[in-house]
Amino acid sequence: MSGSNGQPPNKVRKLNFATNQDEMENPILRQEYTELRREVEGIKTSVEELRGDVMAALDNLSKTIKSELSFVVDKLATQSAYLKQIAKRDATSTEAQGSTFPISSEEDLMGVDLKILPENRHIYITKMKELLLQATLSKFIKSVLGEEIIMTHNIDGIVGKKRLKTYASFFPALLDAISLVDGT
Repeated sequence: MSGSNGQPPNKVRKLNFATNQDEMENPILRQEYTELRREVEGIKTSVEELRGDVMAALDNLSKTIKSELSFVVDKLATQSAYLKQIAKRDATSTEAQGSTFPISSEEDLMGVDLKILPENRHIYITKMKELLLQATLSKFIKSVLGEEIIMTHNIDGIVGKKRLKTYASFFPALLDAISLVDGT
């Protein structure tokens, strides 16, 4: 028998097990035995119901944790990608502000031309503009392009020199920097 709250009664009964067939035929013992069997079956049922409830709760908890973990992983991936973009932008910015200028060799010129992309073009233009603001145009050119490049290149590649217009990213950025200062 169970208590009024669905729990087994707090009172523990002392059981007397029959030792022979005559005692089992005793109606009081038979009734107690039957009641105990019902109580045991009730307890088994309660335990199975509790087990089912616990398993369902664990399943729901597992689904919730997986969902929240997926959310956290997604946000972490987004932040990681954002941080990589910032690091790349900062590295490009640092490079453009650091040892990029003056460009001293044709290899360096090709490298800078390849590094100038639509998303970082403004960094190179800004750096060249800063250099131009610090000096006259002739001194500016020497602060952007080293002697070797100045001696071996010109805009159109005439008079046996190499053509600066070949550098499809660098040359327009150079012209943009000049036009920002010159206003033309």
